[in-house]
Order: sequence, then C-alpha cells, then structure tokens
Amino acid sequence: MNVDNETLNDVVLCCVCIVLDIKPFGYVADTERHVTEGDAVVFDLPPVDSCPPASVQWIDAVSGRQLARTAESHHVTLTNELVILNARYHVHNNAVFRAVATNGYTRQNSSSPLYVLRVQEREYIFPVHYTLMVYHSALACWSIQ
Repeated sequence: MNVDNETLNDVVLCCVCIVLDIKPFGYVADTERHVTEGDAVVFDLPPVDSCPPASVQWIDAVSGRQLARTAESHHVTLTNELVILNARYHVHNNAVFRAVATNGYTRQNSSSPLYVLRVQEREYIFPVHYTLMVYHSALACWSIQ
C-alpha cells in the first residue's frame, strides 16, 4: 500500500488521545440545607469531571439504600440534582444524602460530600371560633369550638 506524506499527515492530525477517567467531585461550600416542614429543597450536585460522562446515583447515607430517580417524596432531575418534594419533620429531619458518580467504562466512582437536611417543624395555630348560643330563656353563653 502506497501512502504519500500528505495522507499520512492527515491521519496523524485526526488521531486524538482520550483518557478514560473520573476526577473527584468539585468543592461544595454549603452541604447543609434548612427547610420548613412541607417545603421543597434542592441539593445541587457539585461538578464531576468524567470521560465518558458519569452516571449519578443518590444514596441515603444512613441506611445505605439507593434512591429511585422518581418517588412520591423526591425526584432526581436530568442534571442529577436531588429534590425533596415535601419535607416532613419526622421523616426527613437530619437525613443524610450522598451522590456517587460512576464512570461507565472504567467502573471508577467518585463520592460527593455528605448533604444534611434539617427540617423545622411547622407550627400550626388553630383559630378559636366563638359561637353565641341563645336559649329560649334569653340566657346567652359563649362556647369555644
């Protein structure tokens, strides 16, 4: 096979070296979120450098169970942010989460810092209704419902 220098140069210039790797997650300044019961909260995923792009799984760090991408209480967005949809004090207070990114080719992984959710109980104030009841005897009394 005859190959001239020009063709050889074209082949060499088109050759690209790809490094299959995953780097640690980027720095996260605030890993603790405070929310009032009943509100939603978003945990932003720090950047992770991976070639090919990593798949991300969120984990309940206390129980070690993987979170489904969609559930009644949470959702993982297309950009891999964890959204707690309706924070409940007795369910989510002091919950700890972690994201694990896995390079699909090398099977290497990188873990995010721990994220802690603090839920403040919502104070419910029930209004007091006063009702005036009048009896036939023209007596009036107040009752509280």
